[in-house]
Formats: sequence, C-alpha cells, structure tokens
Amino acid sequence: MDISHAIIERAGLLLANGKRDEADELLQRVLMEDPSRGVAWAARGQLEQEAGRSFNAMLHYNNAVRNSPERHDFWCNHGITATDLGLVAIAEDSFRRSIAIQDNAESRINLGNLYTSMMKLPESAVEYQEALRLGSGAQAHAALGRVQIALGDWEQGWQNYRHRFGAPSYPRRPELPYPLWRGEPLDGKTILLYSEQGFGDEIMSLRFVETCKALGARVILAVRVPVYRLAKTAGADHVMIQFDDPPWPVDYACALLDVPAHAKLTPATLPGTSRYLSGHRRERLDLGEGFKVGICWATGKRPLQPETLKVWKAKTLTFEALAPLARPGVTVVNLTQNHIAPGIVDPMIGVQDFADTAWIMEHLDLVVTVDTSVAHLAGSLGTPVWTLSCHNLIWPWMQEDGRTSWYESMHLYRQPKAGDWATPLRRLMADFDRLLSRRGALLG
Repeated sequence: MDISHAIIERAGLLLANGKRDEADELLQRVLMEDPSRGVAWAARGQLEQEAGRSFNAMLHYNNAVRNSPERHDFWCNHGITATDLGLVAIAEDSFRRSIAIQDNAESRINLGNLYTSMMKLPESAVEYQEALRLGSGAQAHAALGRVQIALGDWEQGWQNYRHRFGAPSYPRRPELPYPLWRGEPLDGKTILLYSEQGFGDEIMSLRFVETCKALGARVILAVRVPVYRLAKTAGADHVMIQFDDPPWPVDYACALLDVPAHAKLTPATLPGTSRYLSGHRRERLDLGEGFKVGICWATGKRPLQPETLKVWKAKTLTFEALAPLARPGVTVVNLTQNHIAPGIVDPMIGVQDFADTAWIMEHLDLVVTVDTSVAHLAGSLGTPVWTLSCHNLIWPWMQEDGRTSWYESMHLYRQPKAGDWATPLRRLMADFDRLLSRRGALLG
C-alpha cells in the first residue's frame, strides 16, 4: 500500500467520525503530491456537498470523474451535485454514465428523482422499478408509490407507498404491540389510527377516520398535540395524544396514510372532499369589515426532517408577493404563524393549535396560501382556499392544476416551471379581481 492510499484511508476514518477539518487537511496533502488521485477529489467533493457548498463540490467531482472515469459511484455523486445546482442535462448524463459502468440502485433512484423534478413521471417510474429490481427497498418503493399515485394508479401506488417507513425523509414505523391492519374485515373491531409526517399530511389524512367507521370499526385516533383538539371533530370514537394508552383493547393499528391502500380508495371514492373537520369555538371573532382574506406566505420547517429544508425554501414566498390582495373593501388577515407583516389584521398572536386557527378560518371568505398545513386546514373546513403550488410537487396534488381531488373548496395555482411564481400569482390576482367584481355586482 502506498503512502497516499494510506493517507486517504485515514481521511475516510476521520470523515466517518465527524473530524472534517482534519480529513480535509489530509486530502489536500495527498492532492498536492498527486493531483490525479480521483478518490481524494471525490472525498473533498463529499465534504463540500455536506457543508452545503454545491458549487465547490462540483469542481471537486469534476476532477474525480476526470481522473477516475471508471468509478460509477463518482459519476453518481457528480449527478447528485449537478441536480442540486439545477444542471439537469449534466445530471442526467452523469447518472446514465454511472449506470453504464455498473447498474446500481442509487443512480437509478437519483435519476428517477431527477425525472420527477422535471415532471417526467412515466420515465421516473421506470427508474424506480429498476432500482427495486436491483434490490433497493423502502426508498424506491415510496418514490414509485408517489409517482404512481400522481399518474392515477392508486391501487399500485398506495401499496408501494406503504413501504415508506425508514426511507430517507420518512419516519420509522412506531413499534406498537398490535397487529397491523392489512385490509381484514373491521366490522366490530377496534382500530388504532396514528398520524405521521408533516401537519398538513396529518390534517389531510384525518378524513380516513370516516373510511374506517364506514367499514364498521370503532376508531381510536392518535395524533400530535397541535392537532388534538381539531382531531376531536373528525368523528373518531376516541382521540388521544400519541402514544397514550388506548381506552379499549386494540385489534389492529394502522398509519392514517396506509388506509387508502387497505381500503382500496380511488379519487372517485375519496372521503371528506367537502368538509370533515370544524373549529371548536362558537363565539364570533371581529376581523373588521369587508371581504376577509386570510394569507399564509411561508411553510413550516420540520426540525426532525432537516432534509426537507430545500423543499421548504422552494414552497415559501414573501409577504410582498401576496400584499396586492390588500385594497379598499378587503380585510387581509395573517395566517402565517411566527411572522409579522405591517398593515394587516393579525389574530395569530395567542394561537395555540390548529383548532384556534380553524376558528379564525371559519370567519374568512377566502384563504390564499402556499402549499402548507394552512391549505389542508382550510380545505378540511370547506373554506374557499387558493393554493400556490410548486411546479414539481406531486404530493399530494398529483399533476393537478385548478381543481383537486382532495378538497372541493380548493383551487390550485401551480408553477409552469421551477421558480416561476410570477405566472401563478398573475393568474391568482386576475381571478381575485374577477371575484371582487362579481361580489360588487351582487352587493350593488
């Protein structure tokens, strides 16, 4: 073993133990002595990528594949970095080169992800299926499931989506002492339904309480604290905080987002599309005069899922983007928690949970929001809601633009291409002008 190889192995151990600066010093030493060491360039690329410096990472991976073009893993990482930089053609070529050298699940999954981001869904489905053929597990199943759902194949899509637990950006399945429900008859049985993922997913999936009730089950619903009071209006026989002790013996447990697979739901049989939740409070809230529009311009971060930060940034707008909604006869109401904006009514101070937000929404004529839990809450209440969606986010809106299968009261405004908020905002503002004109004509 030559000295350079030994130093590179030492740098790898340092990297594995989180000693990044020491590892980088060793790698720089190797490259100063021999700049043809592709493995050292690749390791430095990994360091830069993990630090969020994609441009620097790309420079290092360029050197890695130039000096070691036979390494399929270097080409895969080259493609991942190119994807992060928006270099779509380079990313596709890199993944294809990696696969040509050695067919591998990681490159197949990343190529599938690239095609999904481009809304080339049939092509992405092929790549995820190839990844499964090569032995990939939860990650490929979950990705394929979401694409199949978006393509309208709900039967296969929801079945594949059941395998998401433990995949990157998904939680692990909780260890519960009950049999998992896999579609067995529920008449006279007690089922524990539990929530997962983001609060929007949780609110959206509360409709599936109705599905299990219709199958004859006694439903115990386990939710997180911010959703608890709201969930008590979903029709369950008992609602509890995850994971308190249930009040009765449990026959089956099931994640809420697994219900569509086992109940064989389709867009035509989806429950709760009009309204399935309500606010708790009955007293009136004074939000001022005129047409009341609630706005939300920022999505919530998920501290337990830091890998979703990129999606959070893509989905979030600024207050100024929605400020043109303010005009004579319109009262603009803030629904963006932990954000303050000048000149609008802000009832969010003191809001403790989603039941409080639901109470505010029930006093509004319209909600305009980015793709976040606020959109799902408004839809679940039957409140008219206009949702601004990213070009390539297929969960849960599939390929929809305009009307959506999930909520009758919702209208989607999807970007025509990544980063283009101007086009859907123009459409939305034009529709708002027409709405106010019709309302003025009716009142006049």
